[in-house]
Amino acid sequence: MGKGLSAAQMARYERDGFVFPVEAFSPAEAARYLGRLEAFEARDGRRFGKGHNFKPHLLFTWVDEIVHDPRVLDAVEDLIGPDIRLFHLSVWPKGAHDPAFVSWHQDATYFGLEPAVQVTAWVALTDAPVESGCMEVVPGSHRLGQLHHGQFDSPHNLLSRGQTVTADFDRSETAFMPVRAGQISLHHTHLVHRSGANRTDRRRIGLG
Repeated sequence: MGKGLSAAQMARYERDGFVFPVEAFSPAEAARYLGRLEAFEARDGRRFGKGHNFKPHLLFTWVDEIVHDPRVLDAVEDLIGPDIRLFHLSVWPKGAHDPAFVSWHQDATYFGLEPAVQVTAWVALTDAPVESGCMEVVPGSHRLGQLHHGQFDSPHNLLSRGQTVTADFDRSETAFMPVRAGQISLHHTHLVHRSGANRTDRRRIGLG
């Protein structure tokens, strides 16, 4: 048993490269954080989106609260140890009936860190069911190491150039990671994953 994860959850991460859902924040806490985000959007006159979503922990105290919350840090510590540094964070919003998607990729591609032992924590501020474009992963793909990435041109792809897996990999068996508001998912930096379009009537927003 770890500080934030059970033995079974830690074993699943080791085997599959991901674990979900991890209970972190209550629905009320998630709603409060979402309200802070939406209040800023109302004042700023525009919604978070591509090009307007990077390193929010340097701007918003409420995001800084999230990334320093022991419930998040304890779960991460169970996977990589107590020496934790936040390297990258973005807001990932998808509007209602939004065609935006994230193509198959590995986070390590744009992290560029060695050794590649990083873990991504994705914090749901809204419910993220399959229909809203939750994460889809290839279990065990973290053991493939770094795969070649290249160009995938689409006006709806939320990733930048050169960040889509172009190497062959087995995607015959994938898994979805639906989470509720306040829950988090954790995945290895080499795990191959993507997320689809939001086909629901509500926004899907998370931090990761």
